[in-house]
Amino acid sequence: NCGILNLQIDGQQTSNQGGGTAPSNGLAGVHLMAASTRCLVANCYIRRWGASGDTSSRRNDGILLGENSQTADSGILLLNNLFDNCCRNGVAVINAKQVIVQGNRLVNTAVATLNAAIDIESDSTASTVLQDVTIVGNIVGQTGSSFRSLYGINFVTDKTIATNPSSDQSNVTI
Repeated sequence: NCGILNLQIDGQQTSNQGGGTAPSNGLAGVHLMAASTRCLVANCYIRRWGASGDTSSRRNDGILLGENSQTADSGILLLNNLFDNCCRNGVAVINAKQVIVQGNRLVNTAVATLNAAIDIESDSTASTVLQDVTIVGNIVGQTGSSFRSLYGINFVTDKTIATNPSSDQSNVTI
């Protein structure tokens, strides 16, 4: 159980703005991992993760839920947060179940190619799940730049749901 409430998280650090060497996987304002359960992130201001115009594959997400090689996060509520200027995604859900993303405001996100204000994305790793994910009542402002095709909400999977209807991806509601 955890709660992150009424907190401002500013990622504007030299190593995260192109002036230094950022970790190869990038950074996140909040990274819930290793089977985090019953977590609330509410009324937070998460901003400036990654350099403006950074087109690298580094994460630089406002909030990152799950890891490919870990047990899924569960019982996560992201409520009434402001995400501003997150280089990759405002919210990235990789491996989680029972997630509600509600009443958030996401602006100036997704400056890197094919990213989104809210990204729901698992990969082909057998252990990843996306179950009971609900996205409701969020406001998505400007995303990306005029030079890229970017999305407010992105749903991507590398798993073959058509040939595996009992896969771990179910009940994603937008």
